[in-house]
Amino acid sequence: RLYLQIGLALAAHGLRAWALGCHPTTRAEALPLVPRTRDEAMDRYFKNTGSCGTQVMRGTAATLLSIDYFDEMDFVRKMRVASLLTPFFALLCDNAPIYQGSRNSMCSVRTRIWQDVDHDRCGVVPHLMDLDFGFARYAENVLTKPQITAWRTGRVKAVGSKTAPELYAAHLSQREAAQILSNFFYDVRLKSRIELRAADSMPPRYIAAYAQLVKSVFGSPAALQNVLRHYAGITTLDITTAKLAVCKDGFNALAYGKPISSELTWLLMQARSRTPSQEERALLDPFMALVMKRKTIRETESYNE
Repeated sequence: RLYLQIGLALAAHGLRAWALGCHPTTRAEALPLVPRTRDEAMDRYFKNTGSCGTQVMRGTAATLLSIDYFDEMDFVRKMRVASLLTPFFALLCDNAPIYQGSRNSMCSVRTRIWQDVDHDRCGVVPHLMDLDFGFARYAENVLTKPQITAWRTGRVKAVGSKTAPELYAAHLSQREAAQILSNFFYDVRLKSRIELRAADSMPPRYIAAYAQLVKSVFGSPAALQNVLRHYAGITTLDITTAKLAVCKDGFNALAYGKPISSELTWLLMQARSRTPSQEERALLDPFMALVMKRKTIRETESYNE
């Protein structure tokens, strides 16, 4: 309803709302950067770490979802499940019909470009599947890598390649810790909550489907355990390989050695079986339709034309 109201208000002024993963008309290099210290510092830093920093800083739009955890064990379980499911989320939420000002036929452009931004702070969380992974290993990942920005004297400042121990005293304030965590862009990252970052900006019914899928799976301890059992033995390298397979082959990809369409069907059935309300189950229908057609949002939505 809100999206419709926004669309009508814009139409009255000859404007249009786009719900797309990439800017629909212009190359990223021609777009202005958000004028704030953090973005300016990241833009400079990413020029030396990969070839796609300009695109993610200027030309992409995402649907980010956050989920709660209640202790360290729950944190580990949900981080692992979210990372295992990232290739599936990337395909279901692929909505970039235009990339760099031209028609796009590549799958999961968002996933593809984040692979070439900064290996220190993007992709799958290091050590995620190690037996000792937890808060300490995540903290080690983010404290030993360059920070780009820091919270100093009451504001955000660019700090280049200095690490957290070089910037902060032994005790971190809550605001300083939040700034450290914000400098990292893993597919699934820790802030005050666990943030899922794989999805493009999408039309409202697909956002509702995505939110319901995440709610149904992550709100059910049984579903979480089923995912972990189903993908027992999968490594961080396997997750990266599955993501790259999705980028290359879309619905023809193999994910963890299995056809991705069958894995998506299995995942959606896990969600449906743990969604007691018929009204909420119906929210998953747009994703079910994509899997049945073996087509992405990018290929399906006529408004993208």
